[in-house]
Amino acid sequence: MSCPCPQFTKQFDNISTKMFQAKMIKTAGKYTYKYSNSRTDNINKIILSQDYKTNKIILFQLSLLGYSKYYAPLARQYRLGNVLTSILNDLTPEEKDIIFPNLTPVIPVPVQKIENIEYYVIPTPDPSIESKTYYVISRTVGIFSYFIFKNYSSGEFIVPGKTYIFDYSDPSNSEKNTLLRFSYNRGGPEISSEYFKNDEDEKIITITLPLDTSYNEIFPYDENQQLMYWKYYKSGYTVDSFCVSLLEPTTNVFSYNPSTPNFYYVNNISYELLYLTASSVVYLYEYKGPRLTIKDINSKEQLQLLSNRKFGMSLDVSGNPRTYLLYVPQMYKLAILNSGQTGVISYTGDPDKKISERVVGTESDNLYDFYYGTVEITVSGKFLPVSIYTLDCGYLHAKQTLVYAENPDTTFDSNPYRFPY
Repeated sequence: MSCPCPQFTKQFDNISTKMFQAKMIKTAGKYTYKYSNSRTDNINKIILSQDYKTNKIILFQLSLLGYSKYYAPLARQYRLGNVLTSILNDLTPEEKDIIFPNLTPVIPVPVQKIENIEYYVIPTPDPSIESKTYYVISRTVGIFSYFIFKNYSSGEFIVPGKTYIFDYSDPSNSEKNTLLRFSYNRGGPEISSEYFKNDEDEKIITITLPLDTSYNEIFPYDENQQLMYWKYYKSGYTVDSFCVSLLEPTTNVFSYNPSTPNFYYVNNISYELLYLTASSVVYLYEYKGPRLTIKDINSKEQLQLLSNRKFGMSLDVSGNPRTYLLYVPQMYKLAILNSGQTGVISYTGDPDKKISERVVGTESDNLYDFYYGTVEITVSGKFLPVSIYTLDCGYLHAKQTLVYAENPDTTFDSNPYRFPY
């Protein structure tokens, strides 16, 4: 995020050192001023250029610590790629001695195998598959419309050479009068028609980036939006950009260690683990589009950004099946993507509040029942992580959000009050 405090740049604002000092005295500590001179501006421009050679030069000029002071805030603000990581990985032993001086040798610690850690490995789509389809809808909040990519989740990449299909046939797109397009940067350049195709009715859009692409992001936007800020910063509200990478993960490794019961790990990234209670409510909160989360029905916790959470479910303390109640708003009818695991995790609801639809483009495609109202989820054994998928909007950031946890919640209410919903 950019700093809210005043910032003066010598090169552009012609502010002398004495004038700068006078402004600091005049504010009497009300503000923290940042002073940027032409040297700082030049370093920032080099870092933002993402040029490998020039960034390596200033890395050696500034040292790793000095370079990082410039790089870190820019990387956060502009979502820079991995140029610094690439430089550090490519260093020769002699260069490493310069960049990392006075490092004491690291003595390897013997790895101890902990028998009770549970590992689950879920293959991602076969890397030999040459295409992937995303399903697009348009949604309006207030006075602007934006896109939701139903079966997209963070961590997926656009791989050059592969074809990505954006199915734009949902009626909401014509109702909202949106027109999906992509650019390499916000505001341009647009992706060339050589790599961007669409059918006559604009229902199917395809992108196949060249293998030698130099861009690491593509940005979605609404061509029919006239206001420039909303076009490039609000149209792709739910997905700021699609990351471009030559490397596509082939597996997802999930692990849970009962000795650290409040954490769950996905590819060595830790997530806070919350145990679902007997009666929970599905909430949708707005942060770059609707996001799905779950809270205990009696919880006083304030809704917040919960992207780093997984929701744990288990058998009871005696190893018997356990049933969870989930109260779902009518607007967000949902299914639990449990294909292939119905014997260990199942769900049901009111037949009068059910719609059956086939789900495609996910990790567990099948015909599913979508419910609102009271949904009962029963855990009968260990299951691999499963997703919550809404009928109209897809994942809503809830991909593989329900996980099996070894430690049963001893406070679980086995006979909760049922709401007439």
